[in-house]
Amino acid sequence: MIKRVLLVCSLMVAAGLTWYFFFRETPTDRIEALEARLRDNSEQAPNREQRREIYEQIRKEYDQLSPAQRRTMALEREKDSWFQKDIDAYYALPVEQRPAYLDKRIDDMMAMRERWMAQREGGSGDGGGREGGRGDRGGPGGWGGGGFRTPEERNARRREMLDNSSPEGRARRHGYFQDLRARMNERGMGFGR
Repeated sequence: MIKRVLLVCSLMVAAGLTWYFFFRETPTDRIEALEARLRDNSEQAPNREQRREIYEQIRKEYDQLSPAQRRTMALEREKDSWFQKDIDAYYALPVEQRPAYLDKRIDDMMAMRERWMAQREGGSGDGGGREGGRGDRGGPGGWGGGGFRTPEERNARRREMLDNSSPEGRARRHGYFQDLRARMNERGMGFGR
């Protein structure tokens, strides 16, 4: 009888541990599900107010992540982002083909800027046109609110961003932007710094 009770208890513990480690929903799962809702382009896509609420939910879920979970999530995103894929494609090209690639990116950026300016001047879309020319930034301090940050908060955010990215990724991004900036200057467009 005792053996049966121990066997049943062992099976229940094993089932509970299996569920806990393999089937439970983690904060990162919830964040990914919320982000998928933001990318929805169907008729059920969230409206502006719903999107604001989803961003707030994402922020709350992100606040619950441990530093290790944040770092893992950030490194995965860095590796999988469209921007990183763009940088990888740039570095995969032979050196003599890179200026043409940068020219295409610059032309795309300028076209996007022109569309944004047209929306802003016309008062349509999310690009602006609202009173004060602020667009839909959600409150003081930019998208999602958050207010104005103190120098200490800005430094803490910078440290967190550095901690959540790889040195190789930062070096490649720096090199890419350095080349992009140089190419824009060659074309007489300027890019700051």
